[in-house]
Amino acid sequence: MHNLLPFLYAAAMGDVAGLEREYAKNKSVLSAKNPEGRTALHLAALHAHPHVLRLLLSYGMCAAITDAHGQSALHIAAQGSSTEVVEILLKDGSGCSTRDNDGKTALAYAY
Repeated sequence: MHNLLPFLYAAAMGDVAGLEREYAKNKSVLSAKNPEGRTALHLAALHAHPHVLRLLLSYGMCAAITDAHGQSALHIAAQGSSTEVVEILLKDGSGCSTRDNDGKTALAYAY
């Protein structure tokens, strides 16, 4: 089985070339998750990499996927990422009304 960690690492580091390389090798990297259930999209939002978010969304990643805490990439972005990251996710259709495991929406975190 192909190692999915380099794809997640590239997303966290903002390494577009690394993402493209890993995606070209194996399209299933889009479903990769870390131990907290976070996808590459979550990690790009956490580390405020708008260029990575755009690339991942262009690959067809779903912004509504939640991690082990019930949080989407928008929840994570709303907790302190860049405004640009939040805007990208909102334009993609990420729902503001989705509640995490604590019952909070992304808007509650942004507030």
